[in-house]
Amino acid sequence: MKRREFLKAAGSAGVGLFGANILAAGTNTAYQPPQQGSAVDGFSVAPLSKVRVAVIGVGARGSGHVGHLSAIDGVEVKAVCDLYQDWADRAVKRVTDAGHDAPETYVGGDLEYRKMLDRDDIDAVFIATPWEWHTPMAVDAMNRGKHVFIEVPAAITIEECWELVDVAEKNQVHCMMSRASSAT
Repeated sequence: MKRREFLKAAGSAGVGLFGANILAAGTNTAYQPPQQGSAVDGFSVAPLSKVRVAVIGVGARGSGHVGHLSAIDGVEVKAVCDLYQDWADRAVKRVTDAGHDAPETYVGGDLEYRKMLDRDDIDAVFIATPWEWHTPMAVDAMNRGKHVFIEVPAAITIEECWELVDVAEKNQVHCMMSRASSAT
């Protein structure tokens, strides 16, 4: 098949799939959770003179966040959480090498991050864990009044997307999907 024929066939297939989705949409209803708070578009909070952050998942991408956050004036990395002690220790070293106090570490089990979220000296949480943990961890953080920055993707289902919106609105906190950062 020549390239021009391939493009015509691919375009026809795409239009066919799009049309089938439109027809199917007429018989399905999109999931929308009940709104429990005010919409967060246009939402703002008072500026903080110091932003106290925690990072969940300090492997390759998370360690990049730790490094970047440690270089920003007015940001304190208060805590890091990971499944592995050596990764947490490397994150602590990045913070102290940047001239800041050592963050507390939370290491061990899948739910160790919840202990960290119970702290009242954390304003925002960065989540750089496997995808299936992004939404549950973000929901737990927002339900504790923390602003959240989630690595891509923030969610892996439409229902999880709506859950993030609903929980952010209910708790009046920011929830942002951040782009990947390098480990350097």
